Amino acid sequence: MEESNINKNRFPDILPSSRHGIYAGGAYINAVVVDSYRKKQSVIATQLPLSNTVKDFWTMVLEQEIKVVVQLEMEEDVFYPSRDTEFVDSDGCIVSRTGSEVEKNVKIIKLTVKSRKVSNVTLICINNWLDDGNSPFPKPLSLLSYLGTLEKYQQWTGDEKICITDL
Repeated sequence: MEESNINKNRFPDILPSSRHGIYAGGAYINAVVVDSYRKKQSVIATQLPLSNTVKDFWTMVLEQEIKVVVQLEMEEDVFYPSRDTEFVDSDGCIVSRTGSEVEKNVKIIKLTVKSRKVSNVTLICINNWLDDGNSPFPKPLSLLSYLGTLEKYQQWTGDEKICITDL
């Protein structure tokens, strides 16, 4: 790994495989493309964006034509506007929040991302993902409602590529 990319990793011991890694705007990003059970190379798994990788993250979303981003846990490092009608400008990449709603344990946030391209993106955030801070497994009811919501939005987008972000 190039030294200039080391600070783009949340954890130095969790790095993308060079075989499955992708780039955003020609730049390194901690992300990999993997197969889903229905389609090859249809899921991008990545870390939550750091403050210095927010633009890279949204550039990747635009370039890969991702319509659904899945956030497995609400984190303090917010890479999108926190309220409806607000926007975040990350080095010329503008992310606007156009609406939000809550369905069961899932929060749906509608975003518009503008850079060289413009795209509408749905961010699906799950609340209460884990039973407690020590368990690596989700609560069964949270997982079921989450999967149902994700399937609905994946069908809505024509089963296109999705991005899952965590940690």
